[in-house]
Amino acid sequence: MKGIPFGIRLFVGSIPEINLFLVLITFKSYSQFCHDDESIRSEISVNLSKLAGTVVQLFRKTKGRARKDLDERIKKFHVCEGQVKSVREVHEEMESMRDELNEWKAKHKDLEEETKEIYEQLSVSLTDSKRVIGEVQKSNRELEHYIAVLEEATGFSTYKGKQVSEAKQKARTLRCFLSRAETALWFSKSFGLELDSLNVKELDTGGIHNLHFSQESGQNAAGSKYSNLPEQDKEKIEQILFLLDKFCVGDAFYHELTMTFDGLPRSYLVEQCRDDLNKMCHIDPPQGKHIGAKVSSVGDLLKEHVQHYLQQNPSFSTDDKIQIKVNGDGARMTRNSNFIFLSFSILQSEQSVMSAKGNRTIAVVSASEGYQTLKESFGGIFEEINQLVASGKLVFHEKVVNTEFFLGGSRFQSLGAAQLNDLSARVFLDIIFGKVNKAAESSLRLKLYLDGGKTDIKWRK
Repeated sequence: MKGIPFGIRLFVGSIPEINLFLVLITFKSYSQFCHDDESIRSEISVNLSKLAGTVVQLFRKTKGRARKDLDERIKKFHVCEGQVKSVREVHEEMESMRDELNEWKAKHKDLEEETKEIYEQLSVSLTDSKRVIGEVQKSNRELEHYIAVLEEATGFSTYKGKQVSEAKQKARTLRCFLSRAETALWFSKSFGLELDSLNVKELDTGGIHNLHFSQESGQNAAGSKYSNLPEQDKEKIEQILFLLDKFCVGDAFYHELTMTFDGLPRSYLVEQCRDDLNKMCHIDPPQGKHIGAKVSSVGDLLKEHVQHYLQQNPSFSTDDKIQIKVNGDGARMTRNSNFIFLSFSILQSEQSVMSAKGNRTIAVVSASEGYQTLKESFGGIFEEINQLVASGKLVFHEKVVNTEFFLGGSRFQSLGAAQLNDLSARVFLDIIFGKVNKAAESSLRLKLYLDGGKTDIKWRK
């Protein structure tokens, strides 16, 4: 392609950086004639940069008289014909720009008249806006008056008390807030939603409170009940009651804690929980002088446990016998205190027999192991168990279940129940295993089974 030279003379030879600046400025003045293709324009820019760099290096190396001669030199930069626009294209762009300018002049010929028209429109809009604002303010005043009348009629006024962070009775303030929040969100049920809980944050301290709405209407006004609480709250109250009983903490002390620390369940809920748990099982003091407790009816407790087992095992045949094992054992708690426990379990429960889950406590007495203690404290219980053994069946809801009883416990416990010592026990075992006459053996009503240091005595009619 034929080159079209553009002559660029570098007038300032003492500062090479200014020479490069002048070269770039000169190129920009001719850039309107370059092709619109970015690759072509980039190629021209790269070549021009190389040329400018060469000139800068010459000025850095040249000094003295040669520097003055270098200032008079002219460097030519060639641009090919295909890299520039044609004269026809330039004329077309100029004509297009001229047409756009004439069109704009014709369109905005009467600018002053258009300005006046726009000003009049703005004035009308401003007047309408003032009128609308006045009407809205009037409606707001009427609504405020209407709200004030409703507050007086319903007794629901604006809260004017202390903030939650400043109030001593935070629980009471939060309940007041929760009641108003529930009233304000009355429309939730129209969306098919029910309010369950609400998380709020204090503005001053940043403390977060998780508030639960009442599950029944009127619960907040009449005072909540333990039976109406969700299962999660019931479990929390039961855990607190367990700790209070374990460490012998009174209700008065816990009430003072609830008044001091926010977030604890109220004391009356703990009392209601205790009453509900007490209704589940009636406990009586044992006979005699020893301290302890026993169930009011062994038969009722036995029926409840057997019924629960049958519900958990529907495949159990009623023709089979429920094997019930009565266990007795002693435990030393401290150096001077001993406890005797009497419980029962169902042998068909298999693994549960060896755990606390599968056993039901009948009685517990704080005393040392001995025949006299067992006779005084557990005499009535043994009589009731003997009646169940003699009956051989349990009846509930017109359903009969056959039973078979076993007596289990430590060797000392079993010997104490039989009023035997180690010496007489050996004679007793000789009788059992036929080492004495048959008349003495036939007079026995118990059969002894030895199992790893433990003894099981099976009742027989």
